[in-house]
Amino acid sequence: MADELFNDVLDSEAMLGERVPDTALEIVRWWEWKRRLIYNGVVLLSGLPALVIALSFWSELMLRPEDFVILVVMYAVAANACYTIGWVLDLLLMVYFKLRQGFGKFRLVVYIIGCVFSAGVTIVPMLGLGLIFTVFG
Repeated sequence: MADELFNDVLDSEAMLGERVPDTALEIVRWWEWKRRLIYNGVVLLSGLPALVIALSFWSELMLRPEDFVILVVMYAVAANACYTIGWVLDLLLMVYFKLRQGFGKFRLVVYIIGCVFSAGVTIVPMLGLGLIFTVFG
């Protein structure tokens, strides 16, 4: 029973009724179609509390508004560059290591872990900063 459940989770494409991509174009399309929008939504939603915290401690941060905007844009670009690494690694597995389907059955698991990690990287530093400014004034 537990083995079946574990295999179903790992066989994420079958669970979603999708065919596992096995060409380079299909792999890139898998990562880019819909899923990048979801990823950006996750990062945005986790970034909103971080923005609220940053704005509540604005005077302590000593940033000009334009510096803050530049930092937000730079973070968004960096987050999307990191997302792109997902399908680049997937392609490398397929091409250089001769794994026909790249991440294969693990693709959705890797995607979900990446989304959770990115959300954590987005919000945890600001939560820590907020705690420091709250405790130590």
